[in-house]
Amino acid sequence: MSTTQLEVKNFYTYLPSVYDAVGLSQYAALRTPEFLEFIQMNGWLGRNVLEFGCGTGASAEFFVKLGFSVHGVDISPAMLDFARKRFENMEVHAEFEKADIRTFRPIQSTYDLVFALDVLNHVNTTRDLEGVFRRANYALVDGRMFLFDLHTIYGLSQMVERAQTQVLAKNADVFLVVENNFDYDISALAQDYTLILRSDNGFNRYAEHHVLRGYPLRTIHSLMERSGFAIRHIVDTKTLQPIGESPTISRILIAAEKVQNFA
Repeated sequence: MSTTQLEVKNFYTYLPSVYDAVGLSQYAALRTPEFLEFIQMNGWLGRNVLEFGCGTGASAEFFVKLGFSVHGVDISPAMLDFARKRFENMEVHAEFEKADIRTFRPIQSTYDLVFALDVLNHVNTTRDLEGVFRRANYALVDGRMFLFDLHTIYGLSQMVERAQTQVLAKNADVFLVVENNFDYDISALAQDYTLILRSDNGFNRYAEHHVLRGYPLRTIHSLMERSGFAIRHIVDTKTLQPIGESPTISRILIAAEKVQNFA
């Protein structure tokens, strides 16, 4: 089925209940330390972090434990509930807020870093993506950094090549499977999740639909420039090495400096 025939929701409603348990937050937990070290080695300094799409708070936990001040934003109330629970028994804390990053209005020129992992492919139009970039610009102190990752178009297409149907969890209490379908016409991956959870009354079945949009690198360059950023680094998330001209990199990390103000 073409993703053009599917309603785009991208709201995490049921998955948050198992998100950490089945390892969906592992990418953020493992890579956030590496990505922070990368930008620090390239001259970034700061303490105030705004996280777009904070999810269940895996990255926020890492930042806060290092003494950073963190403001996490997510559209999913369920995700935020689990993020807040993560910090309930900790001596440190982070601030969390329900908001859509496409329309969120941060406090101007407050943050040293805007951070977004596994988020921006869920923004499905170039107009909305540029809006997110401009909100990141508005939030940042001059000269500070916007750090985010993206699945490439190649990387999204390869998710189907590797496994159109993928079982993510299977045990006595949880069964989670995702069906992947890539639409080459619009460079988008449709993901249909089926979640079955054991309860006191038997089993409950839930379904979620997500669409991840891929963007050509030239489009990202153009939107970044129009949004007041200069891209300083584009690297492979696996190696943290420059991507060069390779057409087969699945996921990239982009570090962009705010060089111009936008209202």
